Parts: sequence; C-alpha cells; structure tokens
Amino acid sequence: MRFSSLRHRSMFFTPEGEPMRTWKLAIPAAIVMSGFLFCTSATYGKPEYQKKENLKSCNACHAKAATKENPNLNDLGTCYQKNDHSLAKCSVPADLKKS
Repeated sequence: MRFSSLRHRSMFFTPEGEPMRTWKLAIPAAIVMSGFLFCTSATYGKPEYQKKENLKSCNACHAKAATKENPNLNDLGTCYQKNDHSLAKCSVPADLKKS
C-alpha cells in the first residue's frame, strides 16, 4: 500500500505529521463553545414568588430571560413589583394562573 493511499484514510494528520484536521475542527468548536459561555446569562428569578402567587411560569411576569440588572418585566411584573410583591391590586389573566 502506498503512502498516498494512506493519506486519504487518515482523519487527523497530513503527510507531514501536522494535526491540521484536528485544528480545523477544534478551533471552530472552541469559538462556538466560548460564544455560548459568554452570551448566555444567568437568571435571578424567584421561584418562591411563582409558588406564592400560584402562577404557571416565570413568563407571567417576565417578558424573556431576566438578569439581576435587567429584569425584563412585562405589565404584570411591573404591577407586582410596585405593589410590594403582591398581586392583590394587579389584574392577572386567567390563562396565567394555575388551575
């Protein structure tokens, strides 16, 4: 078997012994992984509020994923925040309440 035919079977090394294919896969994978690491945000929601008010999900008060610095509150969430964390003065749609 000639070396040239082995070259096509090798997945990771060029004939010179450099791991070119490994780098071609590893570098884009590292870029994608670091993008996920830096672009995702931790959420600081309070599940106790959801349980206390008997709501279906966090989306009842938050428009999308929230952080401590930017809570992304919708109208119901803003009302809840202004009324000392109580839904007593807020109008809650029936589809957001647990049955």
